[in-house]
Amino acid sequence: MVMDLPEVQEAVRQIPGVAAATIRWPDPLGPASLRVEFDEGANQQAIGEAIIRTLVDVADVDLATMHLERANVVEQRPRPVFQGLSLERFDDELAVEVHLRVDTTDVRGRSSGVLADRPELRLVAEATVDALHRTQAGPFEVRDVQRLEMGGTEMVVTTVAIHDGHSAALIGAAVVGLDARESTVRATLDAVNRVLSVVAH
Repeated sequence: MVMDLPEVQEAVRQIPGVAAATIRWPDPLGPASLRVEFDEGANQQAIGEAIIRTLVDVADVDLATMHLERANVVEQRPRPVFQGLSLERFDDELAVEVHLRVDTTDVRGRSSGVLADRPELRLVAEATVDALHRTQAGPFEVRDVQRLEMGGTEMVVTTVAIHDGHSAALIGAAVVGLDARESTVRATLDAVNRVLSVVAH
């Protein structure tokens, strides 16, 4: 696929609430990255959804190769590795625990809620973010979780906000395998992994 980077970049910049957007694609055979900054007080969840639609509609992008990243990260951290998850149901409530390993340290994050208010996959993403916070990463906030079908492939796409002096959206994606919940963990990690490593300049 040949992507018209200026066209896609300009389309994202035209989304209300986007203060700046920059696409980098140094290797046409490798992944692209999209960095977005928001206007103050902007609805980041709505903007994240609009960005997803724009990437799909304007560029026919494979979201698994796209990331929104935070620039000027100077501290390198080991990337978290998914180890497993568990769920407990109590009538109409669900409690989720996600197990990650960071280097040699095991961490577990938790989230719970009424399913009518917070869908299962969102609780899984929130538990993943909670585990990340226990490693001193972030702070992150889950904005949106969507299960989509694109080009005949089912995917989970997560939008995670990072709050570190400015607002930036991070989008991650994972192909749905046998378990959409595990795919949600992997999509969430895909979103944040770029800010857990050194960004080369």
